[in-house]
Amino acid sequence: MPLWYQTIRTAMLFCQSVVGVLIFFYTFKRRRFFALRFVGGMTVSCMLLYMLQTAVYIVGQTPLAVATHALVAMSVYAALICFVVLCFDETIWTVLFATS
Repeated sequence: MPLWYQTIRTAMLFCQSVVGVLIFFYTFKRRRFFALRFVGGMTVSCMLLYMLQTAVYIVGQTPLAVATHALVAMSVYAALICFVVLCFDETIWTVLFATS
């Protein structure tokens, strides 16, 4: 895997997940200032995921490296849930269903 991709892969995974969720949530009720929330949420989430990726991620197959891979993957899922809650006015159960 190229080094440039390794450094931004969590942010790219988050952006790809947002596109998939937006396709599902297109007709659902949006919160006020949706565009501002969308841009702000994308910016903050991608920045935090990038910082987590560079601070925590360990390359390799050791047990510690596998644990950091799992931590980064779970953080992408958690950031996606927070992003959808921020942008859409839906119940937590609908959000969990759509992001899974």
